[in-house]
Amino acid sequence: MRAFDPTAMREANSSLTLRSLYLASGPLTMTELNRTTGLSRRTIELILTDLVTEGWVEPIEPGPATGAGRPPRLYAFRPEHALVGAVQFDTHSTEALVADLSGSVLGRSRRKLTNSTNPDLTLAEARAALLAAVDESGRSLEDFRAVGVAMGGAVDDDGTVVTLVNAPRWAGVRAADALGLPAGVRVITDNDANLAALAEGALGAATDHTSFTWLLAGNRAGSGIIIDGRIHRGFRGAAGEIVEANLLGTRAMEHNPFGLLTSPDPAEREAGEAIVEGVRRGDAEAIAELDAFVAPFAQLLAVFAWTIAPPLIVLGGGLEAGADVLIPSLRSALEAAGAPAMELRASALGREAMLQGALRVAIMSVENELFGSA
Repeated sequence: MRAFDPTAMREANSSLTLRSLYLASGPLTMTELNRTTGLSRRTIELILTDLVTEGWVEPIEPGPATGAGRPPRLYAFRPEHALVGAVQFDTHSTEALVADLSGSVLGRSRRKLTNSTNPDLTLAEARAALLAAVDESGRSLEDFRAVGVAMGGAVDDDGTVVTLVNAPRWAGVRAADALGLPAGVRVITDNDANLAALAEGALGAATDHTSFTWLLAGNRAGSGIIIDGRIHRGFRGAAGEIVEANLLGTRAMEHNPFGLLTSPDPAEREAGEAIVEGVRRGDAEAIAELDAFVAPFAQLLAVFAWTIAPPLIVLGGGLEAGADVLIPSLRSALEAAGAPAMELRASALGREAMLQGALRVAIMSVENELFGSA
């Protein structure tokens, strides 16, 4: 029979109490903590003393009495006690943000990249962006518990880049080794489409689905596949890397003016938005560009419909800017091709989805550290 371990029991009770406060919509009383945890009042008192000392919990003094007796003291989780960060970079720029555990953004920085095919230079510039965001937050790197990193390419489970299209020097690179963060700060690196999908499921257009696909196609191409609430990564993170699959028509979409909506370059995105405006006005040339973009795109979606068969595909990465003209055309083309029915929606997070996904995995990492895996 396993021996009783009082230290392990105390840690489990402390984690349970802290989780109750973390998930609560507001401060809790001792009575409410007793009800949510099932622990005795004396046990909760001892745990709260430690959690207040450690900085995770804040006691809130009761206000003036309005009836018989003094109001009970309240206790609240302090999301600002630990910081998380998010870094995202593409071929054009890098952006970083700093937030507390509630997701409230405290600092943000963006800068243009010098040469995205050079991993050393790019990661140095990404670190500089993160440091600038830290400065804006008024906090320190020592306050961090985790940082999420969103980037293109296939990324292995341990955060090692397997391949990045047109940038062979990235193979074998680990962002965690190059960002130079303090010991103990966990860095979670993943494909940006995977992280965009994660964010869309938690905060955006797919909150009502546990299985769906997030997709961008055009100047950039990639997809994040969520199955039963989890990212489907495939062998060495290759799932969804449709940019590498030229037979799926991604090359034709890359060079279409409508596809500039997904370009990392703001000037190119403006050119894509001009095509969208032309379609809305009924301009024949713009409509022809849309038709030429939809043809291979519908074929790509049909492949997803007959293989992964997601009930929902969220179009993002810039495509949301033209969703009002793109989605109806795609639906018509899919219906004409006899593809299985699946819902198409525009991203609710837009180009912010990748960075928000990186922030989400950082927060999830701290949650797992504090409360254990779900």
